[in-house]
Amino acid sequence: MKSSTTHKALLFFIISIFVISLSSCAQNSEKAGSDGDDAKKASSHTMTKKQEKALLADLKENIKIINGVREDTSSLSQALTGSLLESTLKQHSDDAANNIIRVRKYSSPKFEIGNHTPGIVGVTMKFTDKGYLMNSETKKKLDKPKNNKTTLILALAEEDDHWKIFEILEEAPKKE
Repeated sequence: MKSSTTHKALLFFIISIFVISLSSCAQNSEKAGSDGDDAKKASSHTMTKKQEKALLADLKENIKIINGVREDTSSLSQALTGSLLESTLKQHSDDAANNIIRVRKYSSPKFEIGNHTPGIVGVTMKFTDKGYLMNSETKKKLDKPKNNKTTLILALAEEDDHWKIFEILEEAPKKE
């Protein structure tokens, strides 16, 4: 499956960037000497509290945009980028052809910022998936929410001073 191959290649790329970043951080920390503040400044994989706040604000806005899309998909380019935007637009097109709307509802989302390299960051999102499918003509639910505990790993890229999601990796859902 092409999507699986793409995910594996992207995951390898992301992990490679994080390993290189950590290696660079260790070298920069050694160069900075024993002063902890210099080591923190030399670290390329940390974000300031202000940067973290801006990232989370952008991410929450991106999720709001994604959740709000029904028929008009033009706003998706504000939240997604790259091949994820393309595949999401295709999915919406396919769903529309089959009279399906994906209603996304996330209960109690929690975010944890992971490794960061300039312009790229990973964020873990944990939530209970209360989403379902709906018929676009009758507006009736086609299935029930699964209520799965879900963990997503979101890869974000900074574009024009805004963080956009460029990859979503999903761990196996847990039922409760």
